[in-house]
Amino acid sequence: MNKKVRYNEPALTTAHAEYLIRRMSRELREGAIPHLDLSPFGHLDLGAIVNLLAFVFAASEGRLPYKRPVQPPTMDLPIDIEVRDFLFKMEFFHLTQYSYVSHEEVIRGANVLAREEQAANSRRRLDGRYPFMPLREVVSKVSEYSSPADFESHCRKFISSLQNTFGVALESHLNFQTELVEEFWLPNKEIVENIYMHSASWGLGAIQCSERGALICYMDIGQGMRTTLDNRKEQLVKLLGETWNDNLAIRGAFVRGVTSVCGSSRGIGLAKVRNYVSECGGNIECRSGSGKVVYSANGANKGWNVEWIPGVQIRIWLPAPVKTPS
Repeated sequence: MNKKVRYNEPALTTAHAEYLIRRMSRELREGAIPHLDLSPFGHLDLGAIVNLLAFVFAASEGRLPYKRPVQPPTMDLPIDIEVRDFLFKMEFFHLTQYSYVSHEEVIRGANVLAREEQAANSRRRLDGRYPFMPLREVVSKVSEYSSPADFESHCRKFISSLQNTFGVALESHLNFQTELVEEFWLPNKEIVENIYMHSASWGLGAIQCSERGALICYMDIGQGMRTTLDNRKEQLVKLLGETWNDNLAIRGAFVRGVTSVCGSSRGIGLAKVRNYVSECGGNIECRSGSGKVVYSANGANKGWNVEWIPGVQIRIWLPAPVKTPS
């Protein structure tokens, strides 16, 4: 039995993604094949897609706490050609089947889209809702390489590629000053390194730019913050005064100097990113296990429980600099 999820809203947000994840989790527990109807959406929030990617990958790899699905989730393709292109670049189609869209429907839809593409592109240039640069850079698991040296080489290439796109996105598209971009990249680099140092999983980094600002997202489906910081559990419970759970582990990861690597000088990445983003008027959403914490521009944080997904998923919103009159 397949179940459909459909929305009438034009934008797929992280709130929508949480609903979809809860719905698909329930369907998997019931033995159903989850189905996603993304056809109504004219814009996809990168953070929402990253969270859905994490869930679908975790399900397909048997990392969720219930029976592995007999086949991938099915999906209705988005009608919007640019949204399809965005999903294609995120390799989302590799994880889903199209049992609800026939070949004839795809051909017919492509012909209609081709006739409307020029007018649609004109509208997109005006409304600024569409990403200039969707990017997906993937770091693989160490087990996929013949030696640790080969894996380290791959990770260095991954970081270099992401750094280049990071700079182009923030400098060229959003006019951030070069020195600020370089300063902001250093703690982001530590986040990327944490994927392959601690997660025991592959991971990805992605950037989505609009005229309003940039979304920078990272993801893995590995151990998660609670497991990674378990050796600092007593310290964090005493420091933050809460029960040890996924939300507390996330808050602990944002405390400067907290790291799972004893004797290391690391542990500044997330704390520095939080401070930088707050100063720029942005926000950070961090999801790990069954916890989710949002750090707002004023420095406040709010946490709540969500459907369990392994690993860590981070969404950073960085607004574009305010243009000063010449």
